[in-house]
Formats: sequence, structure tokens, C-alpha cells
Amino acid sequence: MVVLLAIFLIGIIACCVALPISRYYRLGGLRPQSMTNVSQTLYVYDNNGQEVAGIYNKENRTYVGIDAIPRHVQDAFIAIEDTRSIITMV
Repeated sequence: MVVLLAIFLIGIIACCVALPISRYYRLGGLRPQSMTNVSQTLYVYDNNGQEVAGIYNKENRTYVGIDAIPRHVQDAFIAIEDTRSIITMV
């Protein structure tokens, strides 16, 4: 019984080690040049949690929730989208 438990635990540990390694190689490793092909800004932090760099491609984008966007900007966005859909329908 102890031998079966030991074999089971060794198998679990082997899977926990092999899975991240296989993902690393399947994704091509960590290549800094591939990190710039993102649609949002990628922030890099040091050990103290301080932001040290922001990596972005062509546009410096940061996700914000709908609550962070002023109501008049939301209304303007909806108005222009409505105008575009009416023009498209005609």
C-alpha cells in the first residue's frame, strides 16, 4: 500500500513539473521581442511591487472599467455608433 502511494505521489509531482516545462517549450520560451506584440500595455514590476517599465507596441493602452469612463464620453461613443449604423443601413 505504501509503495502504491509513493508511486502515485511521484506521478503527481512529475506532472506538476512537466506541465509548466512543456508549456514553456510549446510557447517558444520567453522572448522579449514577442512581448511587444500586445494590444494593451504590459507592466513590469520589481520585487517590491513597484512598476519599473511599461512595454507596448504601437499604442499605449490600459484597460479601464466602464465606471472609469465619464458618462458624456459613453454617450458620445454610442451616438457616433448609432450614426454609423443608420448610414450603413441606408
